[in-house]
This record gives sequence, structure tokens and C-alpha cells, in this order.
Amino acid sequence: MKILAIESAAKSAGAAVFCGSTLLSEQFINTGLTHSQTLMPLVDAALSLAGVSIGEIDGVAVSCGPGSFTGVRIGLGTAKGLALGAGKPLYSVPTLLALAYNVVSYKGMIVPIMDARRGEVYTATYRSDGETLTEITPMRAIPLSDLLEEVEEAMFVGDGVMVHKAAILDKMGERAHFAPDHLLHHRASSVGLAAMAVEPKSPHEVEPFYLRLSQAEREYMEKEKGNAK
Repeated sequence: MKILAIESAAKSAGAAVFCGSTLLSEQFINTGLTHSQTLMPLVDAALSLAGVSIGEIDGVAVSCGPGSFTGVRIGLGTAKGLALGAGKPLYSVPTLLALAYNVVSYKGMIVPIMDARRGEVYTATYRSDGETLTEITPMRAIPLSDLLEEVEEAMFVGDGVMVHKAAILDKMGERAHFAPDHLLHHRASSVGLAAMAVEPKSPHEVEPFYLRLSQAEREYMEKEKGNAK
């Protein structure tokens, strides 16, 4: 089975092609260019280098959130368009699950974190046996301090580490382990690996997953509350 995997839920973006569990090609960029500029060229390059046409894939996997509202929408829109055009199913992969697959070889608790600002992180916790992941706590947005009260010892992964590493070390010391720098970022190859643990769906069924309202939605609700007074 050939899978095209797409990741654009955060600053980095990428595309990868799998044949079964074998990674055929991966394209990755973390330069700050907008995903609307870079994602399709990355997809085209990944397919070309793998020697696979879009018509030959058996499904499309995509990181569906949480993350950047714009990034998630661009990735999901691209994946839906490709899947619908090729008549293939879509694998909707939770972004935090994909992050955990960056370090799935670590045996123990894995904690992916994404900075949610205001002292909070998007997170979930997983138990790894070195090959597969079992969810311990579901995806949520919580204060970092609350998360660290729950964790005894763990491997932290995700771009949130770059923001919160000092605070984590201050609280946990040697009980905190961190993925190497090149594995902190979101990767399409991990989306492809995680896709093997989720059921495919019709592209029409898949929606983005957000743990919060967007800033525009929050501002609108605040405005409506003010108008109602």
C-alpha cells in the first residue's frame, strides 16, 4: 500500500511517501515560508523522488490538528483535494500522535507538546513499547504547570520544547528527557507512520481538530458579549 503523508500543522511543513512501512521519500522545510507557497511543491517533489504518481497512491494521510489554524486548514484542504481527485481515502492523523511517532523507539511515556501561549500547551500522553503507542491521556490544552504535576518521567517532543524546556527542567530535572533538536519538529514521515494506526475515511467526513477557538472567533464572542450588556 502506498501512502502520501502531509504535514503543515505548525511552522514546519513536509510531504512523504510510504510503501507499506518503508519510507520512500520525504521533503521537509522549516524556513518560515507560508504553507500555501511550499506545500504543493513539497508534495510534487516527494512523489517524483519516490517514482509514484498521484494516481498510484492508495490513500492520503494528513495532520489534522491541533495546531496553527491556517496551517491545519491548508494541509487538510490540500489532502482532501488530492484524495478526492484520485478517488482515494483520507487518513486523519492527530497532530500530537504524529509528533509522538518522532520518538516511538523510546520505551516509556512520551509527551508531545505544542506551545498554546498564555502559559498553556497542546498535549497528550502516550506509552511506547518501542514500536507502538498507547494513549494515556487524550489531546487537550492545559497549563504547562498542570501537565508537569501529572508526569513522573517522560520523553518530551515537539516545538513546544523549544519554548518550555527550561521550565520543564526546573520542575522535573533528570526525570525529563528531550528528543534531539532535529526530531522536535513536525514531520510528514511521522504522519505516515501514525496513519497505520488510524482508520481511513471518506475525504468528505474529515474535519480539522481544534482544541481552542481561533483568535478571530474569540474576539467575535467577546464583542457579542459586550453588545448583549
